[in-house]
Amino acid sequence: MALRRHGHTVVDGHTRHSPTYVAWCGLKRRCSCTKASHYECYGGRGITFDPRWNDFTEFLKDMGERPEGKYSLDRIDNNGRYEKANCRWTTHQEQCLNRRSNVRVEHDGQSLTIREWATKLSIPYSRLYMRFYNGWSADRALT
Repeated sequence: MALRRHGHTVVDGHTRHSPTYVAWCGLKRRCSCTKASHYECYGGRGITFDPRWNDFTEFLKDMGERPEGKYSLDRIDNNGRYEKANCRWTTHQEQCLNRRSNVRVEHDGQSLTIREWATKLSIPYSRLYMRFYNGWSADRALT
């Protein structure tokens, strides 16, 4: 059976897949299946994956096993395709810093999200967000 070839599927009365295999299935579904939830944010806006990754063993060679814990596959460039050079395993917190909706703020030669600036400067996120929302310059809001 083809699914057993890579050792990431266990059939013991129930079929179970490894977290790495589930992540691979998810990326393919998001990019290829028009009925997938959030397809419009992936395949619907042109996000594709490396054609080699049609084969799970190629994906596994490039990305390795998903690390223990709550890690998921993240694209470094949100507009780029799923491929070795553009993917990594990250935590949910790290992924939240890499969303298209994040606003990056340049100040003192650094580009950080508002949340990162809030943490770095020990300013409540909601206060810092409102400063930018109200049109404050980066220099005024962050100092």
